[in-house]
Amino acid sequence: MLGADAKRIDWPLVLVLESSTALGGFAGGFWSAQFSGQVLSVLFAALIMVAAYFMIRSFEIARSGEKQGQSPSAWQRQLGEETYCVNLPLALPVSFAVGLASGMVGVGGGILKVPMMVLLFGIPMDIAVGSSALMVGITAVGGFAGHLAIGHWDWRTSLVLAVAVFAGGQIGSRISLGLDKKKLKKGFGWFLLLIALMMLTRLWYVP
Repeated sequence: MLGADAKRIDWPLVLVLESSTALGGFAGGFWSAQFSGQVLSVLFAALIMVAAYFMIRSFEIARSGEKQGQSPSAWQRQLGEETYCVNLPLALPVSFAVGLASGMVGVGGGILKVPMMVLLFGIPMDIAVGSSALMVGITAVGGFAGHLAIGHWDWRTSLVLAVAVFAGGQIGSRISLGLDKKKLKKGFGWFLLLIALMMLTRLWYVP
């Protein structure tokens, strides 16, 4: 699953951040029963809109490792030729919050993790992508465990959707080979935005 990204995984960083994110994922899945379907739908739509934003708009990072390195809470990291710092008092609660939101609505949170790691924590893009590829699966397991604990899992529906997603992924991956990746990313971002707006419109007009 990780492929070439495995060489760009900061394993100690993954273990530290994902301990907080997975805990948030479990808590989100477990507490999801306390919220109405409308509230969870609004949260899901909001997460989709955030994902759409980062797909539509490319972002560049102003590296702030030197400034962060002066802080006593900065965790100095090095992977290959990259040197960077992570502010743990910020990273741990934010990671928990991302896991909490992801667990509530049943998403892995990958599209949130990369911007979070790059924009807030100052982690280089390639390392953030590689590390996130591993973290997403762990967060999803945490969220699933929380939902499973309160009886939210329908294995028949999961099986049907898994087969459909696998088939669609195989077809889509072959089609995408001949497409412009940047345009494809932006196009999918606009598609996500449309889905989010449709969900909010349905909540507004359907009693």
